[in-house]
Amino acid sequence: MIFGGCKPVEPLRKLPFDWVTAAAWLFVLAPICIQLRIGWLVWGSDLAGMDDPAHFTTGVMFYEYFRHALFTNPMEFARSGFQK
Repeated sequence: MIFGGCKPVEPLRKLPFDWVTAAAWLFVLAPICIQLRIGWLVWGSDLAGMDDPAHFTTGVMFYEYFRHALFTNPMEFARSGFQK
């Protein structure tokens, strides 16, 4: 029986399991979980904050290499930076 011209509502069909979507979620969530786990392990050990000046110096060296000497020999660039 139709009241006011409306059709009866059909029950919702169960959506099929989509393997592509499941794989995409796996490839997104797995690295996040691994990164968090490694971060918690490193945070509690002596590896966190152990060599900050060396990391800063290396970061500046990479920045200058990418800025000025890209597509040249990176070892020669690093050696020339320490000779100055």
